[in-house]
Amino acid sequence: MADAAARLAYPEKVRREVPAHRVTFDDRVAVWAWFHAERANLVAAVRYAAAHGAPSAAALLANCVAEHFALVGDSATELVVAHAGVRAAARENDPRGVAAARLDLARARFDAGQYEEAFAEYTTALDLARSARWLAGQAAAWNCLGLLHWETGQLQQAIEHHGAALELNRQAGRVTGQAGNLTNLGSVYLQLGRFGRAADCHSEALALFRAAGSTVGEAATLVHLGELDRERGRADAAAEHFTAALSLLSSSGNRVGETAARIGLAGALGDLGRHEEALTLAQVAVEATRDLAAKRSEVDALNVLGGIHLRAGQHRQAADSYECAVDLARAVGYRLGSVRALLGAAGTALAGQDPHQALAHAHAAWELARDASYRAWEGHAHTTLATVHLARGHPDQAAEHARHAQAIHGETGHAPGRTDPHTILTTAQTVRS
Repeated sequence: MADAAARLAYPEKVRREVPAHRVTFDDRVAVWAWFHAERANLVAAVRYAAAHGAPSAAALLANCVAEHFALVGDSATELVVAHAGVRAAARENDPRGVAAARLDLARARFDAGQYEEAFAEYTTALDLARSARWLAGQAAAWNCLGLLHWETGQLQQAIEHHGAALELNRQAGRVTGQAGNLTNLGSVYLQLGRFGRAADCHSEALALFRAAGSTVGEAATLVHLGELDRERGRADAAAEHFTAALSLLSSSGNRVGETAARIGLAGALGDLGRHEEALTLAQVAVEATRDLAAKRSEVDALNVLGGIHLRAGQHRQAADSYECAVDLARAVGYRLGSVRALLGAAGTALAGQDPHQALAHAHAAWELARDASYRAWEGHAHTTLATVHLARGHPDQAAEHARHAQAIHGETGHAPGRTDPHTILTTAQTVRS
């Protein structure tokens, strides 16, 4: 029954083969309701089977249910189940089973923010999958190693790993695997400022997920398309994508995905000037991330909340949100979150007539973005630095940063927001003359 539920709820997951069964579910709503009702029993069953001489049953069940706890944001239970699965799989003579269990444990460590341990587990899983000549397992390991490198700002390595995973999934004929790899590649290209490539990857992924009937994958890709729309200055399209993702996820039980969509929608509504709606959504999202103990998502939510407060002229609240985001992003090693938070803090300091503090924040953000090759955000940082230098009465430095911002935004296709580098450059030249 657990396998039938897992295959319907998240068909994109790489899993072990299990004996044929006759249990079926009517739809995904029924699946998530069943998982919610049986979650305590499922964990107890995994642990009991592992401790009482039924390693095969324990390993199979753990592999089926670990993903559920990942999607609802319960990383503590996910770790418990994954550890039990690894112990059980180690007592079987099944190399693919051991590799699958290691993949689950690596994912659990990743979700818990244990990046070094996750890297070691994924590397072990990759070696095991190679030994077993298991293409899908190898692809899953490469994909997740790509996610790790993306999270830590190593974008070129992330592209290489996701590309390797995509090729293996094509060889294995795994459509949902290919879609997931394309989605992840699109996210990396977005941060590199290669918006056209990002759009191509996400569009292809969306078509594949829809063809495969993967609601989770479709919703995740819609969220990524919304993020791309925001970078391109298309707030209306972004809001539509985030709303569509929320609609798909509303009855799924996928709290992690639902929260990501809500964060994105709050940001898009803020871009559109719909302050009250945006503020309510952002506040709900912050609380949800704290309930989930999802630190990276909390940083994202705080950054969006800070931006909404800043646009509304609520500088004290904006400063508080960005300060929390800066501290949390540094604590968990979330480099992109740090860049966004520092730029938000710079804008808030400048609005509060503190250009010296604004300069410190903006320069720190620029260094992080440059070192991690976050090309689009490097452009944002130059724009902020130009604005700060202009406020400090340094038109030459303002003009230099504005020119850098113009060049980067021209390269990426970013649509200027309220602070246009061209306007700053014109003002700087006027002041200088």
